[in-house]
Amino acid sequence: MRKKNVIIFLIVFLIIFLTNCGNSKTNIPENILSREKMRAILIDIHLLEGKISESGYANNDTAIFNYTKESDIIWKKHKIDSVRFRKSFKYYSENTKVFAQIYQEIIDSLSLKEVKAKAKENPVKKENTIKKENTK
Repeated sequence: MRKKNVIIFLIVFLIIFLTNCGNSKTNIPENILSREKMRAILIDIHLLEGKISESGYANNDTAIFNYTKESDIIWKKHKIDSVRFRKSFKYYSENTKVFAQIYQEIIDSLSLKEVKAKAKENPVKKENTIKKENTK
């Protein structure tokens, strides 16, 4: 009789465990942004950070002012507020596997944008090089 109870307990435990594991990816709390939306916002934020760091502002106050102004545009674009973003960021950063997957997708997306930007830039450089060589 005891073996039978242990087996039933193990089967119930396995069913509960497997059900919870399967749903862990989709059980995102209601006020948390979806993975896709979070990824899109983080891409915009990282592009903004790059823009601010490359702009060479004379002082930090100007950089902070412009970052705040531009990030407000990001919140409006994605129809969220910074509080919801911070809560979502905290949620995903505590779920490291999902967060790592999101960041891998961000890296892939930004790398693709970089390749496309270089591809647009290169024909112009080649054309200028050809013109310089022809004028010599």
